[in-house]
Amino acid sequence: MAEKLKQYLNKNHNKLEIIYGKEIKDIRKTGFYSISHIELNREIENALSEGILKGNESVIELGSGLGLSSLVWAANGFNINGMEIDQELYSQSQIMLADLSHQKVLNGEAIKLVQGSYFPIEYIEFRKKHATKTLTLENDFSYTRLARNNEVFFPIQNNPELYNDKFGKNYSDFDITYAYIWDLQTPSTLEMFALLSKKEAILAGKFAIETKDLKNMIKYFGLEIINETKFRHPDSEFYFIRKKENSYKEQFKKKETLTSKIKSLIFQ
Repeated sequence: MAEKLKQYLNKNHNKLEIIYGKEIKDIRKTGFYSISHIELNREIENALSEGILKGNESVIELGSGLGLSSLVWAANGFNINGMEIDQELYSQSQIMLADLSHQKVLNGEAIKLVQGSYFPIEYIEFRKKHATKTLTLENDFSYTRLARNNEVFFPIQNNPELYNDKFGKNYSDFDITYAYIWDLQTPSTLEMFALLSKKEAILAGKFAIETKDLKNMIKYFGLEIINETKFRHPDSEFYFIRKKENSYKEQFKKKETLTSKIKSLIFQ
């Protein structure tokens, strides 16, 4: 089924964006500015051949949009889960997945997308208790158009049990996190990954932020770049980042302000 989906995507991926994204008023929402299916497929295939990825890992996509990137992961044999907070995008993704399943080019169990914020409740509670550097970094980006328009890039969560309810697992159970991360999202997403992901977990994707700033943050959060692909335009690299240690979260371990439940989720 994966090979059949890959062949289908090679012929129709751009059409899918047009067909299912035509009702989306803001074209930026569809992922058009993030990464093409050809680029993403190449990165995944290279990572598999180089042993960075094994092919049997569990994947969570943060901000799955129309689901186009999720299709590429599924076409490479991964079972992928995705979360999208925008109701419009989520609705269109469900129509697309249903259509592809009906055409028998997609196994309905290979992709599961849900609507909601991808920030787990344990991270939301952590931010309430700790004024970390992340808040300062986010304020540094507050001049951007994204912030002025009050777009939802700061951690919120309407359903505290969303991960368990929809996926039957916590964020920390996933092996790979995939995302296209906007500048304003970068500090909180990296911090969430540093705090909650399992050791040796991988964060894959592109970041809409200057390379120098990104690398400083990666170092600050105790993460490690294991592969970096440079594209034609500056500050548009594709990264595979590994959580190599727990040094960042260890500094908070003795803090008494966290509840026992949140501590158990972060320091399990």
